[in-house]
Amino acid sequence: MTPWRRRLRRLRIALTVGCACLIILAAVLVGLLRLLLPQVGLYPQRVAAFLSEQLQRPVSVDQVEGYWGDGGPLLRLEGVHVAAADPAAPPLVIPQAELGLDLGAWLGSHRRWSEFRIRGLDLTLQHQENGSWQVSGLVGGDGGGSGDNPLLLLGALVLRDSRLRVIDAANAVDIAVQIGELRLLNDGDDHSLRALLRRDAADAGRLLLMADFNSARRSGQVYLGGEALDLAGLSQGLAWRGQQLRAGKGRLQLWARLDNGQASSAHASFDLAGIEITPLAAGEPPAPGAGLAQLAGVARWQRDGAGWNLDLAGLRAAQAGSNAVPTALQLRRDDAGYRLQAEQVDLSTVAALLPLLPEQRGSWPARAGLQGQLRNIHLRYAAKEDFDLDAELAGLSFLAVDKVPGLTRLSGSLSADAGALVLELPPQTTTLNYLRKFRQPLPLQRLAGRIAAFPLESGWRVETDALDVDGPGYAVQLRGGVELLPDAGKPVLDLYAVVLPSDVPAAKQFWPIGDMAPRAMEWLDRALVAGTIVGGRAAIHCDLDDWPIRNYAGQFKARAEIEGLTLDYNPRWTRAENVAVAAEFLNSSMKAEVSTGTVLGAKIVHAAADIPSFKDAVLALDVAGEGSGPDLVAIITASPLGTRFASQLKGLEIGGSAAVKFRLDLPLSPNRDDSTTRGEVELRDARIRAQKWDIDFAHSSGSIRFNDGGFSAGPLRLEHGGQPAQFWLAVGEDVADKRNAAEARLQGNFPLDLVFAGAQALKPWWERASGRSEWTADLAVPREDGQPTRLTMRSELRGTALDLPAPLDKAAGDALPVALALQLPAEGSPLTVEVADVLRLRARLPDAQREFAGNLALGETMPEHVPASGLDVSGHGRRLDLAGWAAIGLGAGAGPGLLNAVDIRVAKASLGSRVLEDLGLVLARQPDQVGISFSGAQAQGTLQIPTSDLLKRGITAQFEHLYWPDAPRPPGAENADMPDPLDGVVPSTIPPLHLWIGDFRLGSAHLGETRLESLPSGEGMRIEQFETHSADMDMHVRGQWNGDGKRHRSDIDMDLTSENIGRMLTALGFSGLFDGGQTLAHLDAYWDGSPASFALARLEGKLKLNISAGRILDVEPGMGRLFGLFSVREIPRRLALDFGDFFRSGMSFTAISGDFALAGGNATTSNLLITSPAADIRIHGRTGLKARDYDQQMVVTPRVGGALTVVGALAGGPAGAAAGLAVQTLFNKAINQVTTARYHVTGSWDKPEITLVSREGGRRGSTPRGSPAETKTEPELHGPPAGDAQPIPPRPNDGG
Repeated sequence: MTPWRRRLRRLRIALTVGCACLIILAAVLVGLLRLLLPQVGLYPQRVAAFLSEQLQRPVSVDQVEGYWGDGGPLLRLEGVHVAAADPAAPPLVIPQAELGLDLGAWLGSHRRWSEFRIRGLDLTLQHQENGSWQVSGLVGGDGGGSGDNPLLLLGALVLRDSRLRVIDAANAVDIAVQIGELRLLNDGDDHSLRALLRRDAADAGRLLLMADFNSARRSGQVYLGGEALDLAGLSQGLAWRGQQLRAGKGRLQLWARLDNGQASSAHASFDLAGIEITPLAAGEPPAPGAGLAQLAGVARWQRDGAGWNLDLAGLRAAQAGSNAVPTALQLRRDDAGYRLQAEQVDLSTVAALLPLLPEQRGSWPARAGLQGQLRNIHLRYAAKEDFDLDAELAGLSFLAVDKVPGLTRLSGSLSADAGALVLELPPQTTTLNYLRKFRQPLPLQRLAGRIAAFPLESGWRVETDALDVDGPGYAVQLRGGVELLPDAGKPVLDLYAVVLPSDVPAAKQFWPIGDMAPRAMEWLDRALVAGTIVGGRAAIHCDLDDWPIRNYAGQFKARAEIEGLTLDYNPRWTRAENVAVAAEFLNSSMKAEVSTGTVLGAKIVHAAADIPSFKDAVLALDVAGEGSGPDLVAIITASPLGTRFASQLKGLEIGGSAAVKFRLDLPLSPNRDDSTTRGEVELRDARIRAQKWDIDFAHSSGSIRFNDGGFSAGPLRLEHGGQPAQFWLAVGEDVADKRNAAEARLQGNFPLDLVFAGAQALKPWWERASGRSEWTADLAVPREDGQPTRLTMRSELRGTALDLPAPLDKAAGDALPVALALQLPAEGSPLTVEVADVLRLRARLPDAQREFAGNLALGETMPEHVPASGLDVSGHGRRLDLAGWAAIGLGAGAGPGLLNAVDIRVAKASLGSRVLEDLGLVLARQPDQVGISFSGAQAQGTLQIPTSDLLKRGITAQFEHLYWPDAPRPPGAENADMPDPLDGVVPSTIPPLHLWIGDFRLGSAHLGETRLESLPSGEGMRIEQFETHSADMDMHVRGQWNGDGKRHRSDIDMDLTSENIGRMLTALGFSGLFDGGQTLAHLDAYWDGSPASFALARLEGKLKLNISAGRILDVEPGMGRLFGLFSVREIPRRLALDFGDFFRSGMSFTAISGDFALAGGNATTSNLLITSPAADIRIHGRTGLKARDYDQQMVVTPRVGGALTVVGALAGGPAGAAAGLAVQTLFNKAINQVTTARYHVTGSWDKPEITLVSREGGRRGSTPRGSPAETKTEPELHGPPAGDAQPIPPRPNDGG
C-alpha cells in the first residue's frame, strides 16, 4: 500500500466516524427537543414576545401547545391577537395558528427554518372603486377590517386549507378559489409567493401561482398556470363580453412582469382542446356559441419604449375536423404606427378565432371554413389612409355559404395599400363550388391572372384585366369587375369573358339553376351531344338584385361559335351532325344560327333556335336542309310532317337541288306540350312535278309551304323569257277566293316586248320601250266546270322608259299604271287595256285568221266596239305630242303603219317646246301621203307628209295663221342658259322644209308674212331663205346649222331694216319705246347650239348699228332693255326728275352709231357716238350681256345753249344710262360753266351707278359735292385705252 493510499484510507475512516458522531449528536438533540417541547406551553408569554418582535407590534397568545411535527418542532397557537397599527382599530385575531421549525429547510427551495402557519382562513380580495385591491377576512368574526396586514412582516407565512373570494363588481366577477397551500416569504421589501389554487369543482385541476415582488420598487414577476386544467370549472362565474366558457381542457401558463407598477412584459403558453363558448342567457337553455377543437401556441408581449412588441409562435386554432398550421408573427407598435411581419398566418386559425368575438359569431369566414395561409407578410399601418401590405397567399379554400361560392386551393401574391388591393395568381388548379347556381363543382385546371380590389365611396370594386380560367374541356378569359356595395344588396357585375376553343358538353356544367326551366336544361343536356366551341364572347353588366334581367335593368350578352356539333334537337327527328352554329344569349334568352350541318346526308344550310326566356322557355327551332331533291323529299316524308301531309306529298317529285325548311315550336315548360311544326321545301334550279296538281316547272327556285291547314307554293323564282320571275300557287284551303279551285300569280321585272311576246301585232310598238318594270299576272281557275280561266296583268311601269309621244311618254322613274285583262288561251281573246286616266283600249288579239284590231280612246271612257282591223284613235285628251305621233304613224317606213284614222281634240298640243291650246286634229290617209288638218285659235292650216321619198320631196306646210308661242323659261332663269330644244336632233336628217305662213307671230313679235326654205347638207342643214316682211320691218337671214345630235353650231348673216325703229320695236313686242329713227343693223355671228337656242349672250361675232334722228319716249318699267346693251328706263326718268322742264316727254337724238364686238357674253364698243343738239357723247367699254352689268367710260361735251332734250339720246346705246346720269350731273345751276365731263358707269342693268370722274372748265367751287377734285383737265377721248376693247374673234370658217 502506498503512502497516499494509506492517507486516503485514514481520511475515509475519519469522515465516516465524524458523520456517525454528527448523526448520533443530532439524534440526541432531536430527542432532547421532543422531551422539552411540551414544556414550551408553560411559557406563552415568551412565544408572544417572539412574535411581537417579528411583527413589530404587541401580540398576545391565549394558549401554546408544543409537539413534534413531520418536519420538526411545532408550536400550536390558540387565540393569537395582533394589535393594529391604529390603536383605535380592532386587533387582528387569528383563531388558530402554528409556529414551526423546519429542520429540512436547507434541503428545499422556498423554505425557511421558522414558519408561521395559518389554516382555514376565509379571505376576500375585493377591487375597490379607486382601482386598489383590499384583502379582508382576518378580523375575528366581523367580516371586515381596516386593511392593515402585519402578517407581511413575518419571514415566512404559510396558508393552508383556506378559501379566497375575489370580487370585482365593475367586471361582474365573483369567484371563490380554494387555497391548498400558500407560502409567502418576506425579506424586507422582497416578497416571494408560492401557492396551489383550485376551484370548488373537484376535476377543475390545480393552478400553480408563483410571484416575486419588491414592494419598494413596485416591481416583480408572476406566474400562473397548470396542466390538465378544466377551463369550464376554473372559469365558473367569469364572463367576457357577455360570453362564458362552457367547456375546455388543457394546459395554460401565464407569465407577467411589472416594473415600477406597470406591466413590462407578458408571456402565455397554452395547449387547449374542446373549447366551447356560449352567450350568457339567464333562465334559458344555453344559446348556440362557438367552439374550438384545439387552441395552442406561445405568445409574448413586451413593452419597448413608447411602444410594444407582440410575438406569436406555434399558434393553432382549429375547429372539429380541421388541422391548423402553426402561425407565427411579430407585431410592433411605435410612434409610426403598426408593423407586422410573419412567416406564416394560418387563415383557418383566424376563421376559428373570429367566432370568439360576439360581433363576429356567424361571420362568413367561420361558416365558410376558411383555410389557407398568408406567408411572408409585411404590413405597415399608420392610418386607414396610410398603409401597405405584401404577402403570399397559399392554399386558400372556403366552402360555399349562402350566396358566396366555394373555392379550393388558391394561391398567389397579395399587395395592398390605401388605394387598392392586388392579387397575382400564377397558373394553378382549383375548384369552384357554387351548387346554388351550378349543378356540380367546377374544377379549374388552370387559373391565372390578376385581380384588383379598390374602395368605392360606399363599398368595393373587384376587377381583373385578364383572368384565365381553364377547366376540363373549356378555357375562358375573364375581364371586368364586381362592385360590392353593402348598403345596396347584391353585387353589381361588369364582366367580359372570352371563350377559347372548348368542348360543347363542357357547357352543361354552367346551366344556371333557378334561371332556366328544368325542361330547358333537359333539352340542352340531350341536344348538345358533341362538338367544339371555337370561340365565344360574353359580357354582363347588371345588379344581381335584378337577375334574371328584365325590363332592360341590365344586360347579359354572349355569343359562341360552335363547329362539329352533334345536335339531337327532337327525338322524333333525325339528329343533325357536323353542325356549325353561332349561339347568342341576351339576358335570359338564346338565339342560335346554324350555317352548316348534315341530316342523313342532306346538308343543313341554315337553322335557327330561339328561346325567348329560359325561365318560361319555348324553343323556336328553324331548320333548313339542303341536298338533292329526292333526298329531301324522303326526309320530309319520314318526319312527323310527312305523316301529317301524306296525301298532299304523294306523287311529289323534285329534281335538281332543293332544301327543306321547317319550324318547330316546342314548349319547355312542365305544364305545356302544344308543339307545332311549319315547313317548306326550297327549290333551286329544279324541275318540279306533281301530277295531282298538274304542275311542271323548270329552273324553279323557291318555297313550297305546308302546314296543318293547306298547301301553297311561292314565291318560286324562275326564269321567264330569260328574265327572273316569281310564281305563287295556292291549292285547297290556302286560296284567297274560295270560289277558285286554284290560284296562281306570276310577278317579275320584265320588258314590254317579253310581256307581250305573243301579241305580234303590237311588236313594233314595244321597240320604243326601254328598261323593265314590275309586272303582276294573276291566274284564276274556277271551281265550276265550263268557266274560262281568267288572266289579269298589272304594272305601274316604273323602271320602263317609253319613247312614245305624249300622253304615253314616260321617264323610267315615273309611274304610269297599266291594267290588262284577257282569257286563256290567248289566241283571239278579247283584250282590255287601261292606262291611268290617259286612255282606254278595247281590242281583239290576233289568231290564225284575224290580225290585231283595236279602238283607242283618250280619256277614261272605254270604247264600246272593236274595228275589223287596224287602230282607230278618238276622244278628248289633256295633252298630245303631235310631232312625236306624226313621226311614229306617218313617216315613210318610219312607223308601223298601224293607224287607220285619227279624230281628236286636245287641251294642249305640243310641238317641241311650244304648246298650242285647244287644238283639233284630223288625220286621213291618202295613197302617197298623209294629210293632217289643224284647227284652232293659234293654228289653222294643213300639213302634207309624203309616205315615200321624204328626204327628197320634203314637208310642205301652208297656214293661214300660226301664232307660235315663246319657249317657256323657268322663274329666275333670265340669266341662265336654257336647254337647247333641238338637242339630240341630227340636222342632216331633217327633210327639206317648204313653209309659208300668211300671218306669223313669234311670241309677242308680229313678223307678218313668212317664208322658209331649207335643204339638208352633208354636215347639217342649210338655210337658203328665211324672210319676214311687214309694214314695220324686213328681215333677211341666211345661215348654216351643223351638228351630230350632241354638238351643234349655227352661223347666220342677218340684215335688219326699218324706216321707223319705234314701229319696228313695237312689232317686236317693245311698243312705246322710240319715235322715229330709221334703222339699219347687220349681224354676222355664230354660236354653239341649234338655231332654236339663239341669244345675244351666246353670240360670237360683230354687230353694226346705225340709227338716224329720233326720240326716246318715257317708258314703263320692263320696257327699256333693248338687247341688254343699255337701259332706256332709268335714264329718262332720272333726267325728268332732275330736269322736269326739259325731259318730261322723252329725249331727242340726232344720230346713234357704233360697232360692237360680241364675245364671252359681253358686248364691247370703242366708238359708240351719240350726237344731239345738246351734247356730244363718246362711250367705250363693256356691257355684260350675260352678267347684265356695265363697265364703261363716258365723255360728255355739252353744246352751250343747246336743247336739253338731246340728252334723251343717251338711252339709245350701251352707254345710255351713264350718259343720262352724266347729263343729269351737268344740269346744275352752273350748267353753262362746264366744258367737258368724264364719267364711270358701273352696276347692274336695273340699277346702274354713274360716278363723275373729272371735268374741266368753269369757276372754282362749282364742282359737285363728293367730286375728287374741283377742276381737272382731261385729254379729249378719241378711243378706248389700250386693252379695254376685246378683239372680234375670227369665225372658224374664215381661215383666220
